[in-house]
Amino acid sequence: MRSAFRSWRTLIPVLLLAAAAAMPGPALAVSPALAATPAGASQPTATIEAVIGSCYLNGTTRPNTTFRITQRSAAGKVKSKTEVTSDGFGEFRRSCLAPTVAIGDKLELRLIDTRLAFKVLTIPALTLTTDRVHDTVRGTAKGVAQVVLGLSVCDPGRTFCSKSGGGASVPVNPGTHAFSWTAPEDTTGLSRVRLSWQKNGDIVSMDRDFANVTVRAGAAGVRVVGPRAGQKRSVSLRRGTAVAIVTRRTNASATFTGTFKRNGSPMKVREGDKVTSTVAGDVSMTVPRMTMTFTGTGAEGRCFKSAPITIRLLGADGSYQGGGSTVTTPQGHWEIGASILLGWSVEILCANPDGDVVRLIKTTS
Repeated sequence: MRSAFRSWRTLIPVLLLAAAAAMPGPALAVSPALAATPAGASQPTATIEAVIGSCYLNGTTRPNTTFRITQRSAAGKVKSKTEVTSDGFGEFRRSCLAPTVAIGDKLELRLIDTRLAFKVLTIPALTLTTDRVHDTVRGTAKGVAQVVLGLSVCDPGRTFCSKSGGGASVPVNPGTHAFSWTAPEDTTGLSRVRLSWQKNGDIVSMDRDFANVTVRAGAAGVRVVGPRAGQKRSVSLRRGTAVAIVTRRTNASATFTGTFKRNGSPMKVREGDKVTSTVAGDVSMTVPRMTMTFTGTGAEGRCFKSAPITIRLLGADGSYQGGGSTVTTPQGHWEIGASILLGWSVEILCANPDGDVVRLIKTTS
């Protein structure tokens, strides 16, 4: 569904939710190899917050305590071991040098030089399915009576997302573990939902973008976000009678990438082409006129009219050098004031009213 675009000056990064300390409960599965606490030993308690698909995790435990976080896969293989120290308030955070958190992973907290884990959390199997046409979210969550769902709106580059309201507590069916929710506002391809599973003080969250399609002007690549993971979906590029179709199954993040081809050769996206997809019934994007000109004080160009746009400056090595998000004029004009060095590139990502995106990248020479 279409919705009015919000002020991009108010956008803020998505952060982990704040922790709530509590004693561990029956949902925390301890490995049989981890024996009971020896008599006289002092073991702390802890709560953990994690986001599926993110490398960061944080939580609370006894203040000023050094311990090790061991992350294991669902098969029991060690993925990482990280030593951390809680601060004077008992709060801790693991850096992003560790692997991302996946469903089925076990997070084990141990005091240094001990075999006993004083905390073990198994990441639950959460599922999410989005529907931007009907503004609904559904999924499954085991082991809890309710989940918390919240909406955000992101810029086309998904660099910043702004919460559009407080979280809603949604009941979970005790027999099927299923839940469903109708969003309180229209959703588009720029909408994002966060599912939070909360038990015994632990919080495990999952973020999912609503279905959308991103193509690059002058190139044949396409990126698709589907309604859910493990689902086969298609995206089409049409130019008169010429059609190129990419069909893939979405991965665990509900995404896939591909290349438009016709008769075995890449079919590059250009102005006037029409993009449709089975990921949502309202995906119907006509590629606009996309231009970019380097000026003595930055860059300017055109894309969709009155549209949200992300602008990025990239160094010669591809590193991020700056940028931001704004809205094009009613005529579709955009500009950025910056010192752009030789060999640098400017990337723009411009969204139509349904939240589907066209990218354009140009390098100075």
